[in-house]
Amino acid sequence: MNNKKLVKQIARLCEKQFRKGYQQGYGACKDNLITEKQVDKFRFDGSIQGYKKVINPVYKYKEDAIDRLLGESAMDDMQELRILLMQNT
Repeated sequence: MNNKKLVKQIARLCEKQFRKGYQQGYGACKDNLITEKQVDKFRFDGSIQGYKKVINPVYKYKEDAIDRLLGESAMDDMQELRILLMQNT
């Protein structure tokens, strides 16, 4: 497996998730689904847990991290990352 390609794919996935989170956070606040205080607590709780729990902050349900990553990595040129993730399911 090409480590450089994998690192680039992980960086792309992180950027996608950051932008998606930014957009969804704006929408959730605009629609009064979550308050600024709740967002701060959600982030703080994640940092305390080492970001190991994958939780939807609005609806409070837990998700499987690998399933989420597989879904989010459904983009062009992400084969190496998808193979790595599928090996760990």
